[in-house]
Amino acid sequence: MTLTWSTESTPYLGSLPPAALASRRFHRLLARQYEMKRFSRRLLRDILLMYGSLLVGLVVVFVALHYLEYVDDFMDRGATAGFMFTAYYPFLVPSIIYLVSPLALFLATVWIISQRIERFEWMAVAMAGASEGARVLPMAGLGLVISLVMFGFNGWLVPRAHQHIVPLDEQYLGFSGSTSGAGRVERAAGEHAVITFGFFDRDRDRGYRATLLEFGGPEEGVVRRTYATEAVYSRGRWTFVDGVVWEFTPEVRRTTFTRRDTVLTIRPSDMLPTARDMQGMTLTEARRHVEFQARAGIPNVARAETYVWQLITYPFVHLIVVLLGHALAAITPLQGRTTTLGVSVLVAFLYLALLKIVEPMGAAGLVRPDLAVLIPHIIFVAVIAGIWLVSGWVRRRPLGHATHASSE
Repeated sequence: MTLTWSTESTPYLGSLPPAALASRRFHRLLARQYEMKRFSRRLLRDILLMYGSLLVGLVVVFVALHYLEYVDDFMDRGATAGFMFTAYYPFLVPSIIYLVSPLALFLATVWIISQRIERFEWMAVAMAGASEGARVLPMAGLGLVISLVMFGFNGWLVPRAHQHIVPLDEQYLGFSGSTSGAGRVERAAGEHAVITFGFFDRDRDRGYRATLLEFGGPEEGVVRRTYATEAVYSRGRWTFVDGVVWEFTPEVRRTTFTRRDTVLTIRPSDMLPTARDMQGMTLTEARRHVEFQARAGIPNVARAETYVWQLITYPFVHLIVVLLGHALAAITPLQGRTTTLGVSVLVAFLYLALLKIVEPMGAAGLVRPDLAVLIPHIIFVAVIAGIWLVSGWVRRRPLGHATHASSE
């Protein structure tokens, strides 16, 4: 079969001399490039199809398990199955995708590459002259694109969906995660303000030892500090009782008051600290919350900083697992897809376990939040590099040396 190309479909060919266009070596080079592009397109298509299928399957399994576990609680509080599948689970699905997407992509990559190896397609492409980097680069590009898409998905869509889920969990499942009162509550009270309570009583909608810090702008410090022995929420408005106001203009001014109404828009339900508060913040809101706490000198901001780093780094796990899946499939070519898949599941659980062990240390302040989030990813990037180095060394070993070593 003779392959021909026109200068219209490939304009750069028009600049080549006729002798180059007629040479067999040039035609073989173009044919090799064409087949490599074809192979890459088919590989990426199959990985995407498998990724989508696994993602849908995992979501269905998670929803089914959740439904079987909590359907009685919903029914006891007056909810119907139609309500659950139209008003609850559509908002729960983004959180499930956030959790299982890297696993689905990892398993899809391992399975498809193992399939290509079993069919000798991977070896055929290598024998045709394609380097390991040329075969990995399209998959790395796929992982990067999915990572960028999931960066927006995890950073903004998932928190918005979580905000809808929280009140439903409180109403039907009792997952409020709060008590009637709590000490040392800090909240952003606007774009340039932070409010702190020494103790907040949710049953009475009032806080004690309230401090309101107001900032002049993103780069300015505190311009006004209001302290009140008590802050009462009534009819949609906060009222400070028995307090002092310090205004930090060029001259410090101090004013006392007995009662003062405020224009704060936060509600008592926003006050109590819960483990789910940060999960309802978008990346922009979480970063602003951390900046407010840092500027206000509020201690114990490690949990918020850890959450921000998780939102930034977790989407790029997709790129890491694509490279890791290729490495695992490439070093176990003779073990079969089932064995390779089993090893991959074990590695995935080790990855997840490392994340769950180190990240809480950052939230507790035992490790710097950025290091606590980055360390597991750095470790597995090092594992990928080690696998590639070892596999490359094995491929470069002389066959006679390997035979001699085995005979001894």
